[in-house]
Amino acid sequence: EVAIAPEVVHLSRFADSYKLRRDTKSRTRAAVCRHNSNVAKDLNCLALAQMWNILASILEGSGSDDLGENPRKGFPQNALSFALLPTLKTLLLERADAGDVQTCVVICEVMEVIRK
Repeated sequence: EVAIAPEVVHLSRFADSYKLRRDTKSRTRAAVCRHNSNVAKDLNCLALAQMWNILASILEGSGSDDLGENPRKGFPQNALSFALLPTLKTLLLERADAGDVQTCVVICEVMEVIRK
């Protein structure tokens, strides 16, 4: 028997509601994460909602929300900024192990892992 992550059951509803990029309502990556948290919460996927809230909190606390937009600024030097990349790696591995590729893709899009 193949186990399917509970989040995958709502795949199409996540796809319709998740945000991938900042916009006029969600001006920061943290705000996009909070929006995605609300989507997960509304679909009763509380673990995913918590994951998005944690990512938003780390982004806000680390000063890394504009990471990559101003290369001269450099990477912030505080405790949460050092936690950001290992946390992202762990989240991606955890979601991949659960078979939740969609969340992995959304995290990468929100964080702009591949710059356009």
